[in-house]
Amino acid sequence: MNQRIAAIAGAAVVAASITVVLIARDSDSPDRVSVLDLEVATRVDVGEAPQAVAATDRRGFVANLAEATVSSVDLNSNEVEDDFQVGVLPASMVATPEGTLWIGFAEGEFIAQFDGTGRVIGRALKVGNTPQGLTVAGDDLWVTALNAGTIARVDLASGRLEALPVPVGSDFPSSVAFGFGSLWVTDVVDN
Repeated sequence: MNQRIAAIAGAAVVAASITVVLIARDSDSPDRVSVLDLEVATRVDVGEAPQAVAATDRRGFVANLAEATVSSVDLNSNEVEDDFQVGVLPASMVATPEGTLWIGFAEGEFIAQFDGTGRVIGRALKVGNTPQGLTVAGDDLWVTALNAGTIARVDLASGRLEALPVPVGSDFPSSVAFGFGSLWVTDVVDN
């Protein structure tokens, strides 16, 4: 019991310095919101039709769907450092603890890994039609394929698909998260 209380107290201290970047659908400027004050702290102008967001310790990344770009934002200055082309419609993404970025595309069956400057690392991986949800859990990247009804696992160290995508029992898995020792998958159709 004391360990649980200590962990919760430690989490509260960490939360005091965290902000959240939200993307409003009717704007091309993600808002940086303080989790303590729940007020907009900063607005950052990025590309057109921001779709997804990911962050490392010092950078935020915003996928700009209409331009097929990703904006790299310095989280200390709240300035866009760079915009880099990703080729097709970036719809989802996640940052790894090492600072690389995995992007799922709205059209197609592939995900790709990029460094923080937009350079492609390795080769694109075929994970299923419309890779939508991405999450990092330990040494693995998990990816849902919306129109395929599957989930795939990628080894982060090697950048290789560890197993062929497997059905997850739902028709349209849209997002995935890891917590409490389990993967949690949402479905946009099944309730």
